[in-house]
Amino acid sequence: MAKKSTKKSTKNTTKKSSKATMSAPATPKRPARRKTPKRPATRVVRKKTLPKASPESVFYVSDGKVITDLEELGHALDEIADSVFEHHVNDSKNDFANWIEGVFKEKELAKVLRSTTSKDRHVIEVLKVVVKKK
Repeated sequence: MAKKSTKKSTKNTTKKSSKATMSAPATPKRPARRKTPKRPATRVVRKKTLPKASPESVFYVSDGKVITDLEELGHALDEIADSVFEHHVNDSKNDFANWIEGVFKEKELAKVLRSTTSKDRHVIEVLKVVVKKK
């Protein structure tokens, strides 16, 4: 004799609602803001450019270099040979001081440069003005 199964098949008896619920969508909660300490305003430092000599008033060094501004002059003075420097700066003349005063109207720097014939002193004084202006 065959045994009958005692398990009954179960049907899903939950009814689906034909009407959709019209509730407003839930707004997501924002996380609480952390209080951060205020930072001081950052200051934008703009690099100033030094004035350049016009093409007709550039400085032509006797070794062939062409100088257009004070920064170039400071670096060129550091690199040129002593004989070239002595050609432009001696007891009777100071071409660099004349050029600085005539082109850039830097009377104080020109005065300081005229008071010395030292190449190193010229480099220092010119670069001090360059750093101050930047």
